[in-house]
Amino acid sequence: MTTLLNLDALAALDYAGLRHRKPFPWVTFNGLINAESHAQLSREFPARKHFERQEGGRRRHGQRPHDRYYLELTDDASIDDTAREPGFISELDIAPSWQIFMRTLREGPYMREACRVLDLREARLVFAWHIAVAGDEVSPHRDLRRKLATHLFYFNEIPPWTSGCGGETLLLGEKKTLTMRPEFEDFDHHTAISVLGNRSVLFRNSSRAWHGVRPLRLAPGAERRLFSIVFEATASLVPHLLDRVEKIAARPYELLFAPRTQTRE
Repeated sequence: MTTLLNLDALAALDYAGLRHRKPFPWVTFNGLINAESHAQLSREFPARKHFERQEGGRRRHGQRPHDRYYLELTDDASIDDTAREPGFISELDIAPSWQIFMRTLREGPYMREACRVLDLREARLVFAWHIAVAGDEVSPHRDLRRKLATHLFYFNEIPPWTSGCGGETLLLGEKKTLTMRPEFEDFDHHTAISVLGNRSVLFRNSSRAWHGVRPLRLAPGAERRLFSIVFEATASLVPHLLDRVEKIAARPYELLFAPRTQTRE
């Protein structure tokens, strides 16, 4: 897997060109991973047996649960894979193609160029794989402030995927309500990011960075697969306190005007 990343498109960007994008700073890439490497990573995507099924979990502002299969890379290589907690995997237990990809992201020019584009002085990279199946969704939300930015790489091909499956990542803007658990219809601006082929989307987290995925209309056995890179703050106390203040400040409005729980569409 030589020349794994084609970084010319990333090197040509800077934050000054992204900061005024609507609805918040974002950019998409087609072919950031070279085609041969993307095909191999897709073939060797971690098996679902390693993932934790996250379903019905409570969310920060009472939004509908983010149901999915989730697998995060852990730095702890001392635990045998058979004894590891579901939803975590060490670098030694993933395919060699993914091991090379991890090293390329950490040690090559990607980290430097991505931080430059995002206007980040420093960050810690958190790697995770996601699988979603029919009926799964991501209701509109903003990420916690410790997540400074996110880069999503998609691994979905036609066939078996079709345009009728849905699954686009929706970047949402111009929120028309004060509630912190809005519906998709509470936004005037929707930008749909295709999840097919060798595509990825990079976005900077902010108070405007609302996004989500409508319920999937997949055939039985089909999956929506992605790999996420989260650029996380190295010191999380201040972001955590700001999130707590926001949650407390939103509570009176939610209790008086917003429904106590969301329902599926």
